[in-house]
Amino acid sequence: MKNIFYIIPLLFLFINCSKNSFEENPVEKVWKDPNIEMEKLKEELLNQENGWEFKLEDGLTKAIFFGHINFDSDTEISFLTDYSKSYYKKNKGKIIFSIKNNKPTFYFPKTTRFAQLLEHSRNLDSLYILNRIDNDTIFFDGHQIGTKFKLFKSTNERKQALMSNNIEKNRKDLIKTFEMKKYFFYLKKGEHTFDIKLDTFRKEFIINHGTNTDFKLFISKYYFDHDGIVLNKLSMSTE
Repeated sequence: MKNIFYIIPLLFLFINCSKNSFEENPVEKVWKDPNIEMEKLKEELLNQENGWEFKLEDGLTKAIFFGHINFDSDTEISFLTDYSKSYYKKNKGKIIFSIKNNKPTFYFPKTTRFAQLLEHSRNLDSLYILNRIDNDTIFFDGHQIGTKFKLFKSTNERKQALMSNNIEKNRKDLIKTFEMKKYFFYLKKGEHTFDIKLDTFRKEFIINHGTNTDFKLFISKYYFDHDGIVLNKLSMSTE
């Protein structure tokens, strides 16, 4: 019975409440409008006079491919990359922007040059989703394999060097080095030995060094840019 005495006053209070207490308030959006994000992305890509340099990180082997890309329109691109000699000079290609799962994305239509590159590698995604824009760098994530696609603004000097086929020249210089005599690969000084290997499939520069009791292995991914070979430190281990 005592509970009834408590409930009745509450009912009267509820009945006397003003309807204004239940007025609807607009909910502030906590997500970004994908259409606005897409327009911002296109504007950023198209308005870069010297184009963009890019790094593609293989989703499986973590090999890094470097290149340069111009967004000539929102459907046309021109690019070059150190992936293989077929792409050291400028190639034309197509690109398609779209919104998927409320995110700006792009992909390269089949049979176009960039799509052929991605298909040939087998470890690079074909669809890329915008991750973020951070100052002069734009980050994309591959849709399936986990490829990382990073674009960063180029300069006129770097662009001209790349267009002058510096990637091909730098690669030839490196191959010449590795075709020299054996002591360029192996060196022994006292108890210390040094051994250098090049894995062109995984794009790895491997250095073994140390003694029988203290042996270290250094592995670095590499790629070619307008200046030469670039080592991208991956790991160092002790065996």
